[in-house]
Amino acid sequence: MKKVFVFMIFLFSMMACSSGGSVKGGITTENLLNAVKVGDVEFIKAYKGDLDQSLNYQGQTALHIAASCGHIDVINALIERKVDVNTGDNSGWTALMSAAINGEANSVKALLKAKADTEAFDKYGETALMKAAHDGHTDVVNVLISGNADVNAINKKGETALMIAAMEGMTNTIYALVMGKADLDAVNKNGDTALMLGAKKGKIASVRTLISCKADLDKADKNGETALMFVAKEGLFGIVKVLIAGKANVDLANNNGETALILAAKKGQEEIVNALIVSKADVNAVENDGMTALMWATGNGHAYIVGLLISAKADINIKSKSGFSALNIANVEGNVEIIKLLKKAGAK
Repeated sequence: MKKVFVFMIFLFSMMACSSGGSVKGGITTENLLNAVKVGDVEFIKAYKGDLDQSLNYQGQTALHIAASCGHIDVINALIERKVDVNTGDNSGWTALMSAAINGEANSVKALLKAKADTEAFDKYGETALMKAAHDGHTDVVNVLISGNADVNAINKKGETALMIAAMEGMTNTIYALVMGKADLDAVNKNGDTALMLGAKKGKIASVRTLISCKADLDKADKNGETALMFVAKEGLFGIVKVLIAGKANVDLANNNGETALILAAKKGQEEIVNALIVSKADVNAVENDGMTALMWATGNGHAYIVGLLISAKADINIKSKSGFSALNIANVEGNVEIIKLLKKAGAK
């Protein structure tokens, strides 16, 4: 819902923007909005009313709209008239934010020169830098960083601009933020890093970029889950391969004692189980209840994975804390195919 809301603001702010136009009619409040949209500087200079007034239902001022449209001459004329460069609209957006999300780097420069506040935030706690990062406006990101914007500021979810760029797959912006000293391993309220969020969103390019920037591959969230564990259970094979190639630890366990292999086996992720086995993942790791990947694959009826684990020398006779072996579980489930596989391998 938030993305739709942001898009509507973006769309509205760009409606009817043009350059080099002039407004016919008197110097009236009714004509002010159109004058700003078409870049009529002479109208702005001649206007005698309040230039900080809201001009639309979103509460945007002339400066918001000029910044969105990239009308530098209008911005400068408004600044000369001493408008408030940090006025927020109904959502707390400043002109700097409007310029940032629209990719108007020159507008951003003009506003920064006029002492626009880079740390102002909207009702979601987002700064201009975060908005530029979201849409991949790397030139704007660089301008804001040069203007001493806090690259590690967080929104209400505890997300930084780097996390936002990672979730959106904005690789050039990721590089710019890292070069600007963004904290690669900062975490949000759930304990997720930029790498983890990029992985969870399926953004393989973000993951590759963050690995190249030396992000911690083995950082775990509040549930003890790493990026590898998440993508393993969700079947994101491409990212699994990237993380394994980047030397992610394949044997770490979450708070339930589950490794990436156990999670993948539970969910029936055949390619991923095979990739983890090839990467020397511990096939006999046990979670907190003493269950192995083989037991979980058996219980969930994943016969092909049972075969993979048997071929990888998984212990077929180990028992869980409840005293059940894989064969016991197969008998309870009545899975004839798996029973045959286990017995052929020597299960007792």
